[in-house]
Amino acid sequence: MKRFAGILLAVGVVGGGAPALVRKPCSTIGQYALVTKVGASAAPVAVRALSAKRKQNKPSGAVHVPFITSRDTTDAVRMRLWERSVGPPGDAPTHVANRYTADRQEMAVFVVSPLAGDPILPDRPLPQHARPGREIRLSACRGEYEPASIVVSPFRALRLSVVCGDLKRENTGDVIAASSVVIKGVKCWYQAGTAWHSNAQDKATRVLIPELLLLDDALVRVDHERQENSLRLGYKTGVKYRSISFTEARGWPDAVFPGGMELPVQDSSVLLPLDLPARSYKQLMVTVKVPPNAQPGRYVGNILLKSGGRVLEQVGLRLRVLPFELAEPMRYDLKAPFHSSIYDLQVLEGGPGRIHDQHSRTRAQRAAEMKNMKAHGVTNPICCQLSEVYDLDLFAEVLKIRRETGLANRPMFLGALTHAFANVGFRTQSDPQSLAALKARVTEIEDVVEDVLGHRDVFFYGIDEGKHQELDDQRPLWKAIHEAGGQIIVSGYRPGLNDDAQGAIGRAGDLLDCLISAAGVSRQEADAWHRVGHMVWSYANPQAGRENPRIYRRNYGLEVWKANFDGAATFAYYAALNNPWNDLDYGLRDFLFVYPAIDGVVDTLAWEGYREGIDDIRYATTLARAVASARKSGDPALRAAATSAHRFLETLDLSGDLDAIRRKIVRHILELPFDPVGDGARSTNQRRCEED
Repeated sequence: MKRFAGILLAVGVVGGGAPALVRKPCSTIGQYALVTKVGASAAPVAVRALSAKRKQNKPSGAVHVPFITSRDTTDAVRMRLWERSVGPPGDAPTHVANRYTADRQEMAVFVVSPLAGDPILPDRPLPQHARPGREIRLSACRGEYEPASIVVSPFRALRLSVVCGDLKRENTGDVIAASSVVIKGVKCWYQAGTAWHSNAQDKATRVLIPELLLLDDALVRVDHERQENSLRLGYKTGVKYRSISFTEARGWPDAVFPGGMELPVQDSSVLLPLDLPARSYKQLMVTVKVPPNAQPGRYVGNILLKSGGRVLEQVGLRLRVLPFELAEPMRYDLKAPFHSSIYDLQVLEGGPGRIHDQHSRTRAQRAAEMKNMKAHGVTNPICCQLSEVYDLDLFAEVLKIRRETGLANRPMFLGALTHAFANVGFRTQSDPQSLAALKARVTEIEDVVEDVLGHRDVFFYGIDEGKHQELDDQRPLWKAIHEAGGQIIVSGYRPGLNDDAQGAIGRAGDLLDCLISAAGVSRQEADAWHRVGHMVWSYANPQAGRENPRIYRRNYGLEVWKANFDGAATFAYYAALNNPWNDLDYGLRDFLFVYPAIDGVVDTLAWEGYREGIDDIRYATTLARAVASARKSGDPALRAAATSAHRFLETLDLSGDLDAIRRKIVRHILELPFDPVGDGARSTNQRRCEED
């Protein structure tokens, strides 16, 4: 570490060679200095609404800018402290690089936790959990997506190709095809100085952060000298790169694809070769989708790291397919389903499609987005199709896409409805004429849902994050919706939060069928809502937009499940405040888990973390159901095993290693003889897996 004029500069040296990439400060404060003035520009505890500029043919209205906690400022300072670190003395990767060089190898390979809370950067020492190795081991159930990760560090600049072969089951002819293994590069790019730990905005400082999962690393170019990103746009006449690091809200005059598509962004369909600088780190994300018909057992394959037609390294991939099916997520007490949801703001408008905001998607785009949500465990997203345009034909088409995609469409959760009808009358008068019109609108929406999906179980959205008088004023309107057969869902606050002593339950708990509760979870809050027979979901804990995958896995996984909540729906799958690919062009960071493309989306580390959180709930539900079955057994040993497993679930410490917790859950499941979703008998395959 070198100190100069009060600015801390970090110089990373790998393998005893030349310094790795060094990022220079972007301000007089210095990128590696401890910045304490972030709080001055941080968002307030709650941001009610921001004005948004709409096209002239769009109705005007307030943009949903969701709850942001005051913890963001502390997290931002913590980020600065982390930025100062250059790793412990005798950093393990350095020693490994020296050993590899001595062995005349051309590349070091490290196995890392795919979703750890420590960013992996090209020019920084690896996290302490990283270990040198040429083998990945993972386990998963049938139908599950399971991530793993390696980091490669070449000792010379090279172009790296990555190829994975089939996975073959030991001692059998069973094969999991190579197409079930998707490998993407983790792209590091410059984001606002509050990145990784905060949704608040800090334009004064920029930090290099891992986030994008790309098949074509060249989709985004990174200028380390200027600390800027450029995005590749495809046109009929060729490609162009455009800056996505400007700090004011503006558009690109030429950023229109022939036919009307704005921001023509498209990743590759296969992993392209990676250009790697010497003595740098590059993280690769390996995701295995286990086929639903895969036989339990151990499968082995190889990932080849090649350059210039030669194999530089071979990384073994060992997959254990577990002998039980994952249960669908349920509440901790197993008395009700756990609803895996999210705010889905994208809108089908029948035009050529735009990707710069959440409006005007094509049918193909909407189908791709819904498939992506389902693949990430979000099975019943909040439908906001009617939020901008009240068109029941387009609404019916969206419901058909949801049905075709296999989403769980009952109940149907709707977001705020079109401004043209003032949020379904929630800001209208409660006179008899207005209430009659409200009931008629609710009925015609339910008619469409019944026609397409075969049920009338529909939840309607209230005033977002309402409190005090806003909740009181909605009571006659919510009663009218109940009389028309509808139910109510909306975000809001628990008692004492955000200046509301009574909270949503105190003012409207008898009428509010599902509260999406902001900022934090507790068993006490869940119990209060369950006592009145209603649901409570988690929200803004945090909102989407942070790059750290671990916080989403923990908070929207076992943490919300242990609190006995009925579901989760944070904001949002994708909500752009201006250009979604630019983190610096607005007063807040965009609230998104994915980045838009003309044929779908680009995934992120945080989105993968969210999926693992939902899978954690499914594993825990599977164990809880097995415990419930085993407790009915007449075998004292089985009852003892069930008691041990129950105690484990009750005393989970979620501050620890989430991967280790998953492994312990699996071990407990395999100690119990009941398949919670099977025929109740322990299979030969299960016994064999236990013996391995």
